[in-house]
Amino acid sequence: MKNVVIIIIGLLSLSLKAQYTLDTHPLYSDVWVIKNNGNNNILTPKYGSLQFKVDHIKNAVDVDKIKNYLLSSYNQFRSDYGLGPVTEDVKMSKDANIYTTNPLAKQLVHVKGNFNECLAYLPFTLLSHLDPNKVDINKVIADCYFDRFVGSPGHMAILLKQNVSVAGFGITQDNSGFVVCFRNH
Repeated sequence: MKNVVIIIIGLLSLSLKAQYTLDTHPLYSDVWVIKNNGNNNILTPKYGSLQFKVDHIKNAVDVDKIKNYLLSSYNQFRSDYGLGPVTEDVKMSKDANIYTTNPLAKQLVHVKGNFNECLAYLPFTLLSHLDPNKVDINKVIADCYFDRFVGSPGHMAILLKQNVSVAGFGITQDNSGFVVCFRNH
């Protein structure tokens, strides 16, 4: 019996991992592409190259506007993969946002709780090729908040969980980018 359980768990874990590959769940983005450099998937600009001048981005960013876009961006992300919308859990968003200010969040240390969590850092350098006069930079950041997790089976399993009806979002800006935290039940 023990062997049967181990085999079933093994098969389930293989099927979960295989469920979210870049081949089966590509990145739907007007701004980004994911390139595989051997062992890692790297998010890079679709057009142009990475530059290191970021003041034009820093000056155009409004974190409150980004927060206002997050729910619609997440629901569009889910829609791209054939899933229905969710609503925002205000308390969960507040807790996720508080966590993004924690020094552990910058080290991408997940908090344990009664929720699933995706945590990432979004550096300004990923945005440096954009012209804030031609795009709504705050909307782009809200959209790529979720793009940051594409290509990671564990994160995609959380973002594309079918029986989810609520989610929470946290984002904090620092001098070199953003700490982003997504949570759902």
